[in-house]
Amino acid sequence: MKKILLVEDTRSFAAMVVSQLEQQLHAQVTVCATKAEAIKELTANRADYFIAILDLCLPDAEKSQVVDLTDDFEIPAIIFTGNVHNSVREDLLHYPRVADYVIKNRPNAMEYVAETIRRLNANQLVHALVVDDSRLSRELARNTLQSQLINVTTLESAEQATAYLDHHPEVSLVVTDGELEGMDGIALTTEMRRTRGLKDLIIIGVSGNYSRTKSIEFLKAGANDFLSKPFQFEELSQRANSNLNILSQMRELEIAKENQRVLLDMAANNISNPLGKMVAITGLMRQKPAALDKYLELMETSTKQLMSLVTGIVDYSKACMARLNIRQQHIHCQALFQPLLPTLEDQAREKNICISFEHNYVNLTADPVLLGQVLNNLISNAIQFSMEGTLIDISCHIINSRKVIQIRDQGSGISDQDLNKLFVPFTKIGNEHDANNQSNGLGLALCKQLIDAHSGTIWFTSNAPLAGVTAHIQLPQ
Repeated sequence: MKKILLVEDTRSFAAMVVSQLEQQLHAQVTVCATKAEAIKELTANRADYFIAILDLCLPDAEKSQVVDLTDDFEIPAIIFTGNVHNSVREDLLHYPRVADYVIKNRPNAMEYVAETIRRLNANQLVHALVVDDSRLSRELARNTLQSQLINVTTLESAEQATAYLDHHPEVSLVVTDGELEGMDGIALTTEMRRTRGLKDLIIIGVSGNYSRTKSIEFLKAGANDFLSKPFQFEELSQRANSNLNILSQMRELEIAKENQRVLLDMAANNISNPLGKMVAITGLMRQKPAALDKYLELMETSTKQLMSLVTGIVDYSKACMARLNIRQQHIHCQALFQPLLPTLEDQAREKNICISFEHNYVNLTADPVLLGQVLNNLISNAIQFSMEGTLIDISCHIINSRKVIQIRDQGSGISDQDLNKLFVPFTKIGNEHDANNQSNGLGLALCKQLIDAHSGTIWFTSNAPLAGVTAHIQLPQ
């Protein structure tokens, strides 16, 4: 997610908003105390920002003057205000890029803002279809959905809609009038449900001839929701966003269930190996008690492998199911590596490997514990697969306004084909028959989940043939 601009003159309140948004959205927030500061920031860096949160009353902008920023810089906005009268509310919603407003003193204000921003960010990938034979109704629905950053196509008839949907499977939201000429909205809903299920398409029916029977007919035909005309701006926007949230959660649940199924299948296959060894060793111990010490050592090795595998599965499962407790803070790159390097340098000395670290005074916004776990894993891998007497080069840079950590080793390298498999669970790099390869095949998969949770990117590149690989971590600015 791009940066968030907060225009707020109360310092304590601004600090609370920044803390909440950075923790919940993992997004960087810039604070301006006046409209003039906001104009200066947007003039210089508009492309960096996704959305603005605007305090309605500022020292240099009273009576909603700050809202002009939404038009002047074409930036979506959420308005913070202490109170909203009908006249103020209508003025705010007159601006096409005002997505919503929030009353400051309500207990759930911060959570509501975070959820709204998350939904607006996701809405940029949503394609909606509005079907209505009234031009004014089409425009109202289109403008409302576009204020929520939804991509909208408008059509006049059910026949046009069915033809359009046949060629545009990406449509995930349809708002249809009930009283269409020819095929009406209820018949259209029935037709759409023949090919598009509840996990594929949201249908909101609207009607100017409201009756309980009409709403029931729409819902029984397969609509997710119903609105009576004329509806308010917020009625449609709230219903659309609520239903899109439900659709997203249903899809995420399906993906999570499939991931868990695959993970369990793969885990069962991988657990069977050390368990089989332990059973075999137990039998040998009974047959040859004289070699007990040897077999106990083998048993200990298999037990450690099994424990490592189970721990990796638990950590990876937590990351996949978004149960990570991410606590981001501003931390200097050097401070992040400082507690990691002594132990890693001891490991490296066993192979006469030197570790070089260049931090370039880069500051990061991250969870130091979780990011430290990623870095420890990557450097340990680099040590394991490096040639004796070589160098591991670690650096932190700002490249194209992005903060990048690079870990370069001088090992035997990896093929382009294997590069594409590195983040697949239980995939082992190097020679898995090598006695020194103690990987459980989950380390890099977990690293990817942890970096994804920071809204970052992780990838590997091959160096020159037989000259190792470079791990790259890119974090938001």
